[in-house]
Amino acid sequence: MLFRRLAPIAALTLALGGCFNVDQTLKTAGPDEASFEVRASVPATTIAAAQNIPGVAGRPFCADKDAAEKLGLSVTVETYTEGTDQICIMKARGPLETIAKVAAEKSYLPKDAPPQAHALSYALEDAGSGLWRLTMTLAPPAELKMIAGSDEITRMTQTAIFGSTDGKGITWGVEASEIVDSTGTVSPEKTRAEFKLPLGDLLAKPEPEYRFVTTFRP
Repeated sequence: MLFRRLAPIAALTLALGGCFNVDQTLKTAGPDEASFEVRASVPATTIAAAQNIPGVAGRPFCADKDAAEKLGLSVTVETYTEGTDQICIMKARGPLETIAKVAAEKSYLPKDAPPQAHALSYALEDAGSGLWRLTMTLAPPAELKMIAGSDEITRMTQTAIFGSTDGKGITWGVEASEIVDSTGTVSPEKTRAEFKLPLGDLLAKPEPEYRFVTTFRP
């Protein structure tokens, strides 16, 4: 009975890249040479709960490799087990223009991904004068807000889905020859910008929207 109630949340977390324990980085070596790398980790309890959702059972939580390759990207996907977690590492390589097209069309999503997957979106665009801009946005959907809070019962529900929240969260990053400006933290060398969203903060009191915007020179 508990898994039936948690299944919609499990489907959401799978769609968003692995229980919010995910690192996503855009790396560039020029306009024609870039890669988007994702490392996602999903606890076995989440995968088990997702088996109660029609159309989700048996579906891999990694990106749709074939769809991305059809649009001109070179994609590698690696999956393995680490303790009680399933790990997915996806790397998509190609020109910035091609990566931008895939991100805009959400071609990286599996064809049967639930609607909640659209809570996480990417926009990569030419900003002119040799610059590019990446915008990553997370708008926490109602399913996530349902289990947000800090009372004892809510905490028990969160633990049943995610286990410990320690060390879990989303990290968005951009690595380029020059970071011009960013809403995240910029390295002293101005070659990396990143934004970290701890899972504990997200579950305590989610904001209407989280946005990471970075303008960079490839």
